Amino acid sequence: MLRPEDRKAIEDMFAGAGGTVEALVLTRGEMPKGLHEVLAELAGIAPAVTITERPWHEAEDAALAERAPAIVLLDADGQPTGVRFSGYPSGYEFGVFVQDLADIAQGQTAVSPAMRTFLDELKEPLAIKVFTTPT
Repeated sequence: MLRPEDRKAIEDMFAGAGGTVEALVLTRGEMPKGLHEVLAELAGIAPAVTITERPWHEAEDAALAERAPAIVLLDADGQPTGVRFSGYPSGYEFGVFVQDLADIAQGQTAVSPAMRTFLDELKEPLAIKVFTTPT
């Protein structure tokens, strides 16, 4: 499904990854076939990535995701990183999704020093929500 140039870019993104990352896909019913195929292909390109799919249960999963379908990114210890996608990432969101996976696997982000200082000084949790629509 992925173009050869996209496969190469993904390989390059994960080349220095010393850790692992898990994408926990919480579903209501079955994962769409196209999403399953692209996630399996992604995991095949980037061995640092594992994909786990399971049904979303509101009572036990509310802390992970407010609704399903959702993808929750977990660190090497299986702990939530705070990065989650409501719905399935596609289009431009897919690039952000892959970059987030790479950042977590590498244990670092490309955040400016000024932004890092700002984030370190936060006293309360900060929720950033980005809403997109298909085009």
